[in-house]
Amino acid sequence: MPRRKSRGIGGWFVAPDPTLPASRVTVFWHPEIVPTAVVLGHMPKSFVGARLLSTELLAGAVAHHQSHDGLHILLPGGHHIWLLEHSAGQPMAAVIPLDDDFLLRVAGALRLRHHLNGEPVGPMPRPLQLTPRHRKRLIQMLHALDGRLSEASYREIASVIFGPDAVREIGWKTLPVRAQTIRLVKDAVGMMNRGYLQFLRGR
Repeated sequence: MPRRKSRGIGGWFVAPDPTLPASRVTVFWHPEIVPTAVVLGHMPKSFVGARLLSTELLAGAVAHHQSHDGLHILLPGGHHIWLLEHSAGQPMAAVIPLDDDFLLRVAGALRLRHHLNGEPVGPMPRPLQLTPRHRKRLIQMLHALDGRLSEASYREIASVIFGPDAVREIGWKTLPVRAQTIRLVKDAVGMMNRGYLQFLRGR
């Protein structure tokens, strides 16, 4: 099957087969959405110590995508580079916007520097780390969204997420689990309707 290119809300993907599971699809998110992505541009040549973007680095890319706005590169370890322009022998500079995600962007640039120097990169910045509690709630939200889109009742959704024993016949409307289920459905629908973009920014 021929390669297929598509652009959705907030990101690209280039997939050889649209039936592939999400875990096997290469996604290139817009760097303004994922602040750990590093934007690289030309540094004035007077900065003689600035690093050059080596061909070895590009050859070691996990994936790359040429777009109208430059070259997007995924490196091992989850590093995403947006290369605005590149000329052989031209020193490179990290472009870090002075926006609300400035500190996360700096952290992304530092992680890339460690990677380029062959040093331990360390974990992702804390706002982007998934705790066990957050992971559990995201799984519950997926179940809640599946139920909502299947037109299941709140009680049916709660039974799947929390178990049949948590859904009593008597007093259902006053049970705390009902309020929890309603919140899960509301948040899951919000996440589906572009709320995931804030999630990618650690918010």
